[in-house]
Amino acid sequence: MAMDNLKASFICLENYQLKTCLFCLTMFPENAVIKKRTLIYWWIGEGLVNKMKNKTAEEVGEQVFQELINEGFIKPISKNNSPSINSCKLRKLNSSASIRIGHLVMAHDEHILYSGTVGSNGTNVGDKEEELKTVFNINEQYLEFKVDWLPKLKSVEVLQLGRWQNSIKHHIEIENKEPLNGLGSQKQLKYLSLRGISRIDTLPSSIVKLDSLTILDLRACHNLEKLPTGLWMLRHLTHLDVSECYLLESIPKGVQHLSSLQVLKGFVIGNLGKNPCKISDLERLKNLRKLSIRVGVPEWLWPSKLQTLKKLYIRGGQLESLNHEEENQHWKIKNLRLKYLKCLKIEKNELLEKFPELLYLERVSCHKNYPDIIIPTK
Repeated sequence: MAMDNLKASFICLENYQLKTCLFCLTMFPENAVIKKRTLIYWWIGEGLVNKMKNKTAEEVGEQVFQELINEGFIKPISKNNSPSINSCKLRKLNSSASIRIGHLVMAHDEHILYSGTVGSNGTNVGDKEEELKTVFNINEQYLEFKVDWLPKLKSVEVLQLGRWQNSIKHHIEIENKEPLNGLGSQKQLKYLSLRGISRIDTLPSSIVKLDSLTILDLRACHNLEKLPTGLWMLRHLTHLDVSECYLLESIPKGVQHLSSLQVLKGFVIGNLGKNPCKISDLERLKNLRKLSIRVGVPEWLWPSKLQTLKKLYIRGGQLESLNHEEENQHWKIKNLRLKYLKCLKIEKNELLEKFPELLYLERVSCHKNYPDIIIPTK
């Protein structure tokens, strides 16, 4: 479709929901590949899509996404020729930095997008921190906030600080975690994403005060070791994603009381000695539609339990990590072979650190992002 025709179709689009949802995409850099799930979560957070009698809000978002494809506004992108679509590109509509549709105004600087509403006199009251509805990290790699910044955001509904890009190559770090302590003041916040942000080992306890929170995206927070014990207080939570949080040892007891939970990704089958939430507890979650489970390194495979073991061969299965809870212990294995572990993500240098006495290392047909290695190590 020619650009002029696209613009004309955009202007003439009568479906207000489609128009406002499409409008969100105009804030991304040109030719950016945008994850479908990020868009749908944003739409849910701002109330652009809501649950209906026979559909969840996420299902309504999926429907809107498909309609935007059908109208020719976005180009669907699938992964590895998969029939399912997980990303998209926006066909060029408008390159201006600030666009208005109805009551909604969005404007962004080079790195952060802010959105708010238009006052009766036409001024953008969203420029005032207390009126902001959305804060979206477009391409800021190092996050630095003033300690009092979050408490000033009285009306924010969407806080997307983490990665939205489809590629894992986009790295985000937070310099100082102290400002995150102000999260508990966000009584209107519905969607919080810290996806892919490094140097977050724990979440502030104040996060359990987010009364309106429905989506908590912590995916790929690789330094995250612990979730707040009061997580069960988030009674409106429908989505919790802790997948790819490989240092997370367990899910706290009480998650089974999240009666609204529909999606739980990255559930950890942890050490029973620490009284975690058990998989059998999840039967109480009557609205749960999607569940992914991560199995950590079992206790019998810890270094202290296998002090005489010299050869280890692990073949097949869903093992995602070789992390264990014995911080000062290393395996004494000299011959290590890892094969067909499609979920295992571990660098060569990390393997050598965990297995310092290795003489032979073989990693074959593991995660697609990690090439095969077959080498004598010394």
